[in-house]
Amino acid sequence: MEALLQSFRLTPDPETTQDEQAPSAPAPDDVNVRALNPDNHQDADKLIELFTQNFGKSHPFQHVYNPNFWLRAVDDTEEDEDDQFNITSIIAEEGGRFIAHLALRRDAMYPDRVEILLPAVHPAFRKHMFRITRVLWSVISNLAHKQQWRVAYHFSSVLHPACQLMSVKCFKSIEVALISTCRESQQTDRTQICRPERRASALMFYNVFDPESLAAVTIYPPAQHLSSINNTYAALKLRRTYSADGNSNETQREKRTQVITARRGKIQTEPQFESERIFQGLHFVTLPGDFVQHPVSLPPYLHDLRQSTEGKPVLAIALDTPTCPVLCELLERQGFRYTGIMPLVGARDYILYTEFVPELMRDLPVYSRLAKNLRGYLSDYTNLLGMH
Repeated sequence: MEALLQSFRLTPDPETTQDEQAPSAPAPDDVNVRALNPDNHQDADKLIELFTQNFGKSHPFQHVYNPNFWLRAVDDTEEDEDDQFNITSIIAEEGGRFIAHLALRRDAMYPDRVEILLPAVHPAFRKHMFRITRVLWSVISNLAHKQQWRVAYHFSSVLHPACQLMSVKCFKSIEVALISTCRESQQTDRTQICRPERRASALMFYNVFDPESLAAVTIYPPAQHLSSINNTYAALKLRRTYSADGNSNETQREKRTQVITARRGKIQTEPQFESERIFQGLHFVTLPGDFVQHPVSLPPYLHDLRQSTEGKPVLAIALDTPTCPVLCELLERQGFRYTGIMPLVGARDYILYTEFVPELMRDLPVYSRLAKNLRGYLSDYTNLLGMH
């Protein structure tokens, strides 16, 4: 990734409200924004200090406290697809001190798809967090247009409202999925509790660059979720044609439904959603198309998936597959529930399914109107199924 070195002067920010502010140091006059050299030990030490100041020692991705993590991060011009630490760090620096950080990770299979991850802001500058974040986003946005990225995406824990605010107000991101960690309920003598996963529930955010330049695509969403899916595509400004016709050309249909097949004793994944798995405690898996012909194979497959994967399984079904509604119905019969979409993964869009307790969705703190609508929709899952 090309080197970045820019200087910005922080000016009064009319969009920043009192709710976004906290006691902090005076605003720095000048902030340098640059990409880090991954073999600079001094930079690695400064990054560890920044994350320690921001999170203490409680960051869920403990590698941020290991200097080798930052020193092994490589620039994507080196094309090392096997290196799981293939990220580029962009930092805001004032007076030699790192005051904010964002990392970029290019998808190994689809380089026009980029994840934004590992945000951090020095607590002394929290009052200016939104202005600093807008500066970082302007750098990322300019870089996206230069390198012809189609999409940037990121995850935001619902436990951190400030991160949601930054996503919506600074990045102008769109929520495409709400992945709840409330997978099952347990009845006790006194109350019913949810057994959570080890990571917090997360919103998945998208930024699509130049959506008007992208061609319209025909997709086959399940009818009961069409309204929610349509709202998300409209917010992303992506053109999609919805079809319920399952009688497509048989050759093309076979090609689409056989994206991947299930093999005994092995969980297949295609494409490899590697960055989502590593950094958010999620495991994205494409649901094999051959379950349309062999639905009795689905329960043992899901059992093996739960046993063999770390983190929370999230099943993805290609929306351009004519049998997509059939696969979605099979999953819903097994207790999996629609949780959003994930567009522009290569040439495909995906609908996402996972396990959660609908009633507990209502307690998840979300900020924007779109996120609240999605939360309300997913909270009413019993009625959704009754409409099917």
